[in-house]
Amino acid sequence: MQDESGEVFQKHTKYFRETAFGQTLSWSSKTETYKSYPTKQIPLAVDYTTKSNARMPLIEALKKRKSVRNFSEEPLRLAELSFLYGLARVSEKKSRG
Repeated sequence: MQDESGEVFQKHTKYFRETAFGQTLSWSSKTETYKSYPTKQIPLAVDYTTKSNARMPLIEALKKRKSVRNFSEEPLRLAELSFLYGLARVSEKKSRG
């Protein structure tokens, strides 16, 4: 009896691409893949991309950016290291999905 119920379920729930979602699919009337938006530029109050309005152009500032870090000579305690390792594992799991 159980074998028959599985077959009945498969028969009634079988997927047919042509009649998906309870209707017949028509490839001639399908919607566009991507939506297009009208292009409208909004002028900014000040143009910071040129030297006349800023100390340096934005592109130059991005190229010259750097980060400075200071490290202590004191080693991390085991509790601090464990905490950081735990955060890295949580971040790794989230990035995988």
